Amino acid sequence: MNNHFVNLFSREYLGRIVLLGKDKSGQNVVVIYAVTGRSSSSQGRRIDHEGGDFYVKPAGQKSLNKGKESLLVYPALCMRKGIAASNGLHTRDILEPLGRYQNPAAALISGLSQWDYEPDPPHFTSRISGVVLSSHRGALGLIKRASDGNSMRNYFEFPLRRGTGKMVATYKGKNQNPLPSFEGEPWEVKVSQPNPEKAAQEIYEALGPSSGKEDYRVSVVCVYCRDVQSSQYSFSIINRCDRRGE
Repeated sequence: MNNHFVNLFSREYLGRIVLLGKDKSGQNVVVIYAVTGRSSSSQGRRIDHEGGDFYVKPAGQKSLNKGKESLLVYPALCMRKGIAASNGLHTRDILEPLGRYQNPAAALISGLSQWDYEPDPPHFTSRISGVVLSSHRGALGLIKRASDGNSMRNYFEFPLRRGTGKMVATYKGKNQNPLPSFEGEPWEVKVSQPNPEKAAQEIYEALGPSSGKEDYRVSVVCVYCRDVQSSQYSFSIINRCDRRGE
């Protein structure tokens, strides 16, 4: 197992995760989206690949009935004139301006202008997003609830460098109520694994419990793009609901 991932994900509960980077060869842009969950509706989810995009969905009607459909069913990762990833329906609005900007942070700011944090008290989950417009630069966005109830918006643009990535999560990692939002700058992550299947497995295992702790894993998706403009890619998805006996 990758000890770097184990140390990074050792926090009790991170919620959802968006990571942008490059593998160690520098030839592949890497986008990772992961979902973890505490409630039965959050745990009962899967990621499906449909028409070139990746959708988060409830694993069954029972899971859908226990939560809000607008927060449970959404495109998590899409590729058009760039790559857009997020933890909600705002992925669609991020896609729209991708062809108008050369700056990934500007595309995020435009696409998220009408969005606020999620309406799910008491947590008021942050909306996290990522954009890649070329093989060299990416941006991450975080919209979270400020102490006065307004939306606080943070955007981070950075070069994509070989063997590293930047990551944001919806929560800070403490398993408490309400869940504390992610804060500060994106975390730096080592992205050494060039194989999407192995990378997905490493992250999936790292999101599992340490001794005596509850297991909040749900699913992981990894996408490796050799050429963002041509949208050629390989990927791996792990859905825990498909792994019987865990």
